[in-house]
Amino acid sequence: MDSRTLERLAKLLRLANSANPHEAAAAQQRAQHLLDQLPPGALDVVQDPVRAHTDAPLETSRRLRRWRVALANVLGVPLQCTTYVQVGTRKTGGDRLIPVGRQKSVDTLRQHYQEWIPRIDWLTLEFCQGRDRDWTEGFRFGVLDAFTEEPPSPQVPALLPTQAMERSALEEFVASELNLKPGRTLHLLAEAYAQGRIAGRERFFPHGHRRNT
Repeated sequence: MDSRTLERLAKLLRLANSANPHEAAAAQQRAQHLLDQLPPGALDVVQDPVRAHTDAPLETSRRLRRWRVALANVLGVPLQCTTYVQVGTRKTGGDRLIPVGRQKSVDTLRQHYQEWIPRIDWLTLEFCQGRDRDWTEGFRFGVLDAFTEEPPSPQVPALLPTQAMERSALEEFVASELNLKPGRTLHLLAEAYAQGRIAGRERFFPHGHRRNT
């Protein structure tokens, strides 16, 4: 189901609350007819729409660390969420990491984000003693790469119907509502990246399975 169908359903549900009883009844009937043709969960997607959660950033900092921005995006993929950096001003303060997605999904993303940061920090302390900033950053991005590796078996299943609806709504929102600019090119030390990838895979995913999101 595409975003236009979601918008049509949302409009019908709003009209169903009209003060005009005839208009409300007609809209309710059309909305129910449309819902009957849609997969379970469609109503939840409409009632909890995709939005940019500018009122509740994942993090605010004078200078956001690039690996944390990458972590948020990696964790957001299976949740049908994404993030972007809102550059700080005198009024807003530091840079803000803004999550984009449904409220329920963003709440889960926030929980995972807060859980994984200290775990990666501890792993970094263990393996990066005496290393400089560039080596440490390369290591952390290598750890994140372990998150994206496909398990050897079974194959990753296709998106469920409701997940596909969420993904479509997310992509439509990002394309139509957010004027995002491409990020800077990232240069990492190959040795540090490789070490981080190995350490992340062995410590967090020893059996080749993805994290439980």
